[in-house]
Order: sequence, then C-alpha cells, then structure tokens
Amino acid sequence: PPIAADQLFEITLENLTEGNPGEAGQVFSPPIFITHIPSVRPIPIGGTASEPARILAEDGNNGPKAELAESLKGDSIKDYVALSDPIPPGGSAAVELEDGVDGWVLSLLTMLVETNDGLAAVDSLSLFDDAGQPLSMTVDVMAYDAGTEENTELAADIPGPPFGGS
Repeated sequence: PPIAADQLFEITLENLTEGNPGEAGQVFSPPIFITHIPSVRPIPIGGTASEPARILAEDGNNGPKAELAESLKGDSIKDYVALSDPIPPGGSAAVELEDGVDGWVLSLLTMLVETNDGLAAVDSLSLFDDAGQPLSMTVDVMAYDAGTEENTELAADIPGPPFGGS
C-alpha cells in the first residue's frame, strides 16, 4: 500500500569531472535542490530562462532562485536547499529534502562554472514509484545551455576560476 506521510530524502550531487579546472575538470556553482509540483518548471528546458535561472546560469548565483522558492514554499514548492559552496571536480554535496507522495518531484540546478551560461540540471524527477514507495536511484545530470548569452568561448566571458571573466 502507498505510504501516507511525507518522506525525507538524502540527495547527493557528485561532480564526476576529473582534472584541474580549465583543463578537463568542471566546477559546479553552489547548487539548488527543489521539490515541487510538476507544473512548476525551475529549469528552462526548451524555453526562455526566467530571470532567477538566467542569473544562476550566467553568474552561478542561486540566491534569486532560492528567494523565489521561499516565496512559493507550501504552495507549489514542498522544500528546497540552496548550498553556499561550489562543488569542485571530484567533489560532492549531500542535502536532505522533504518530498510527498502526492505528486511532488525533484529538480536541481547548478551552473557549469567554466561556461558562460551552461547549466547542469535534473528536471522534475519523481522520487516515488507507482505504488507510492520511495525510490533509491542514480541519475545522470544533463547539461543545458540557458541561451541567455552568446557563446563566444572567450575566457573573458566566463566567470570564476580559472578565467575570471565577467
């Protein structure tokens, strides 16, 4: 039978890139993890990025996305965690999030720092099976271009280490 109560999930984001930043390794900006109703789309897949998504994609700043999640919490957002530290190549970060069997899903978003507007994301992943039981799984995170900046490939247009652009 389906479970009735919300569940607490441990979600781990592992950066599997290898090497030094600027070579083969890719730094992930501080990510944001969100459990939400399926009609909320925190990730701009196939559409125009919202202002909070643009800021995250271009600057790695998850603050505006977290402010939006806080304003929607209890209505269309079940829970969220916005981390303050980046995840270096080979690093990982774990968070705990509450999710419910009543159709809530998980999304996560982080900037691929050594791009000008690249994102790594999971979009609307169900954490429960069809019988309402919590799932344990490994998921590959997809990479996306937010489409908010011209892809010049110039170091001056890429924020953060090792390039230091704007």
